[in-house]
Amino acid sequence: MPNDLEQLHFTTRVLGPAAAYRLENRQVTQTLRSESDSIANAFLLGRVSAGEKLEVTLDSILVGAAKLVSIDTVTWEDLTIDDARRGGFANLFQLAYA
Repeated sequence: MPNDLEQLHFTTRVLGPAAAYRLENRQVTQTLRSESDSIANAFLLGRVSAGEKLEVTLDSILVGAAKLVSIDTVTWEDLTIDDARRGGFANLFQLAYA
């Protein structure tokens, strides 16, 4: 049976060390930061919607499956230092250039 799940790809560099660690331990709620992200693009094109399962990879290694619970749009101006720290970044500057 072919695998028809959309894939959600992350790298430690982009997630930040804290979020990558939580992802490896399957303890993460992740915010996607770009409409060009593969899963955000799949959502926009109607290939995936809330409630569907996705394969999750970290640094090209399959770490498991996830369920897309919801999607929302947030602007850069809405982000705070708490958002940066949640990903393991010291400040918004590091988050912006990850």
